Amino acid sequence: MIQFNTYNRQTGASEEASSKITVELVKAGLFKRSYRFIADGNIIGHLDYPKSFSQKAVAIVQGREFTILRGGWWKRFIEINSPTHQQYNMRIDLSWRSKMKILDADRNPYTLKPASIWKSKWHWVDRYERPQIEIISKSFSRKNRGLIEIRETEMKDRLFWIIVSWFVIMCSESDAAAVAAM
Repeated sequence: MIQFNTYNRQTGASEEASSKITVELVKAGLFKRSYRFIADGNIIGHLDYPKSFSQKAVAIVQGREFTILRGGWWKRFIEINSPTHQQYNMRIDLSWRSKMKILDADRNPYTLKPASIWKSKWHWVDRYERPQIEIISKSFSRKNRGLIEIRETEMKDRLFWIIVSWFVIMCSESDAAAVAAM
């Protein structure tokens, strides 16, 4: 497995992280669900939904906790709030296809967009449309829910954006299931 360094803004130290991250689904109760992000056997992040059909989740990445909420009816958006880390308080607009555009700390643009017609594969791409991070959602697997591969290390705060993008992907799958049930 390839290793690369990540930079922690709080401590100023670099941290080792794996280029392959697995996502496991953990049932926290009858209707609650939780996702664990695991690299090299270590849990590097959590995404917990307090209610079954809620569009709100609590995420923890390297000891930093924040909430993610999806809102809007006609114009969708996600809102990220952290009481302790002000740089994570933001609102990001989503397109009707769940495409998300962001600027990292160095003002470099990145876009999360589906890379397959069935939205089972997603990419974070840079301004030149080069895939930086690939996220594969395995919606039919009960335990091993996804696989994330970090292809390039240019993107700042990758683990934070991986958790946020997983939330967006889960919202997109929820929307697709709701439409299919009609």
